[in-house]
Amino acid sequence: MTDNREHPIQGTVKFIQHNLPGLEAGEYQFTVSQRVSQEQQHYANQYHFAVQAPRFTLDSNDIQTVFPPDQTQGEYTDTLAHVVFTKQTLPWMRRPSLAEPVVSFPDQEHDHDVPTWMAVLIFDEDDELAFKQQGFSASPSAGKLRDLFFKRPQTQIAQGYSYFYAAADLDSSSDAARLEKYLDYGQHADDACNYIDVPLGLFWSVAPSLDDLKMMAHVRNVEIIRKATQNGVPASRNDLSKVPGTSNFAIVTGNRLPQTGKRCIAHLVSLEAMEPFLPIDPATSDNGGEVSRPRSVQAPNEPAFAIDDKGFMRLVSLTSWSFTSTGTGKRFEQLLLELKPKNPLAGQATPSTVAANFALGLPVAAVEEGDTDETRRAKNALQMGYTALKHHTRDAGNTVSWYRGPLTPYQIKTDTVPPTWTSADAATQYDPDTGLFDISYAAAWQMGQLLALQNKHFSVLLYNWRRDNLRDVVAQMEAIVLQQSLDEIQQQLQSDSLIYPLLKPFLPTPDALLATGNLAVARAGRVRYQREVLSDATQLLAIGDARFSVPLEIYTWLAKLKLLDGVPFNYLVPDERMLPPESIRFFYLDENWIQSLLDGALSIGRAVTGNAADPTIAHDVAIKARVNLHTTRHASISRSIALGLKDQAEEKIDMDVVSGFILRSDVVQGWPGLEVNAYTPDGKAMDIVRFERLAPGVLLCLFDLDGQTLGSVDIHEPAEGLHFGVAATEPKAINLRYNFTNATQTNTAGEQVPGVFQSVPFRDASERRLLRLYRLSKNLHDPKYGDYIQGIYSGFDHLPSSEFALQMVKGVGLVSFDLSAGSE
Repeated sequence: MTDNREHPIQGTVKFIQHNLPGLEAGEYQFTVSQRVSQEQQHYANQYHFAVQAPRFTLDSNDIQTVFPPDQTQGEYTDTLAHVVFTKQTLPWMRRPSLAEPVVSFPDQEHDHDVPTWMAVLIFDEDDELAFKQQGFSASPSAGKLRDLFFKRPQTQIAQGYSYFYAAADLDSSSDAARLEKYLDYGQHADDACNYIDVPLGLFWSVAPSLDDLKMMAHVRNVEIIRKATQNGVPASRNDLSKVPGTSNFAIVTGNRLPQTGKRCIAHLVSLEAMEPFLPIDPATSDNGGEVSRPRSVQAPNEPAFAIDDKGFMRLVSLTSWSFTSTGTGKRFEQLLLELKPKNPLAGQATPSTVAANFALGLPVAAVEEGDTDETRRAKNALQMGYTALKHHTRDAGNTVSWYRGPLTPYQIKTDTVPPTWTSADAATQYDPDTGLFDISYAAAWQMGQLLALQNKHFSVLLYNWRRDNLRDVVAQMEAIVLQQSLDEIQQQLQSDSLIYPLLKPFLPTPDALLATGNLAVARAGRVRYQREVLSDATQLLAIGDARFSVPLEIYTWLAKLKLLDGVPFNYLVPDERMLPPESIRFFYLDENWIQSLLDGALSIGRAVTGNAADPTIAHDVAIKARVNLHTTRHASISRSIALGLKDQAEEKIDMDVVSGFILRSDVVQGWPGLEVNAYTPDGKAMDIVRFERLAPGVLLCLFDLDGQTLGSVDIHEPAEGLHFGVAATEPKAINLRYNFTNATQTNTAGEQVPGVFQSVPFRDASERRLLRLYRLSKNLHDPKYGDYIQGIYSGFDHLPSSEFALQMVKGVGLVSFDLSAGSE
């Protein structure tokens, strides 16, 4: 079948070398001085301040995702673990070197690579077995900051080293005041932290060199238009870039490949000021034997001391997770391709049976010829998305009623409900064929009312707005009454032949209503007219039209409600069997359900007598079209506003047909930044009006485009989470990518160069797991690759970290769901 869809992945990913903070973490002294020429006295003042940054713990909100996802199994053998941060300066807030790194080249236009102070180290059961005698465990230990101090030398036990190797006379039992001299402002000796003790023999075999650390962090600028929000806030909201609709994410990678079939534990560790302990790699050849390990360390202003090879390094574990590489399959695609249908398909699958099997609803067998009428009705109802729920009536009775939420397996005809319900009971429908109530719209109305009552600001604003509108109408009618009273006086004066000629020039023209000369009839007509206006929506609107503007806060709150924001999940999916674990379900949005929901919210302050002629009800009927217009318009652009695209948002006024999907899977939690593209049956890209993470493992997505239905959906890995790795070749290598788009566009930036590979240098030729990243970067800078990699700064003898990141990226995983043909 020809794919006539618009390009499935639009936009670009920009790789950025780094984003350095204005000031590194630490304490600073600011001196201000002034010298007056006529005076000998020198005026000066000093200010002290501290720049704080994470050091031994991280805020969970700083981490967007980890890869491979925690507690997963998949094809990870040829990939490098990494962490994605929402705070783009985090990897460079501290430094692993003792001296301040050189940042700019002499031309001040280009930057040197700056090493990150964090690294991802992975360990497995073989490491634990190899260093069993030294008590190594790959799992982190909970402790306090005081546990990071070791006296030197230690007796009876192995010598420990940490970030505080200069504090040779302190250990965990020392006085807190002495320990805190080595801590930052606001840190205390008894603050909690997690750490891992790594035998030095193992540490030197897995730790990166200082130059490797330059290649292990970079920033990606990615589009967030097709990403899910949480509580209406997009991912990395605090680091939205200057380009609308994009955000910057920082990435820190590992340098060790996992083993197949071995459970790995990954640790994001701090290597702050650990340069003296890191392996030394001159990176002059591919021979891993040239890498050496330090034999002694000299702390600042301290004499050098020898390193005990049998000792261990205590590293702070900023976060940790585990995964297993099975060596088969692709985890992202595999999870999506194995999503469960409603019913197991018997025999050959057809497009219609496959599409129906992924529509939201309970699993139910098809209607058969021998079914009774009752069974047939029940099956039909279940296939329409209904479920039977216990119903407690007002008279304390118990029954069972049908309920269907706003997410339906087929398109519902709109405008089949009245303009307004007088109560939830009025929205209850009765089916005489089955003897059951349908409480779907009644539940929606009641939920809208409860949500509105829960928001005191909205309910008070709504009440005052309706009251003021009605008062305005009454005031205008009073003006009409005054005018009519003057007309009556004028008619009475007409009978006075003496006074009337004198006052006639100052009197208004007689009203047509008073032409009969019957004043009693005129007064009765005036009273009747006032009552008709207040009880008739058409007349009420005719008088108050110019004043019936909808307050911004009312329609913005209703717009969120229209997109089901705040509606409890069990109202959306009333039965767990409709959405079992590892499943995706497609649906249409029932606009009648939504209108009942909104009407319930608007019922606050409305008369409860049930009299349709009540002024409050007439007002709501009169204003409904205007409220719907503003609500729909804002709902259609609310996501664009949240993503920082307000100026580019086009106001729409339809949203007549909204369709979407709800996904419950480990892929949601494992890839929190996953992206979607939706298309109409004729291949046009649809607008995302809501894409929300309802729970760690549940996504809700709503699409709309000019009244068209959903035809297909692409779900793919996030751009900021594209992982690093090597090709499954022998020897291990990476497939080069173009870093530019040429004038004829025969090749585009990021496209792999067919058949061009660069072998990967390993530190241990026999194990082939620990990559020498800096050496690989130097190899990729070879002039022989000049046709594919261009525009590198002349001052470099290696690829900058941003260019290196582009070359290390592996392909994106994508699964497409075609609603007429299943998934592929």
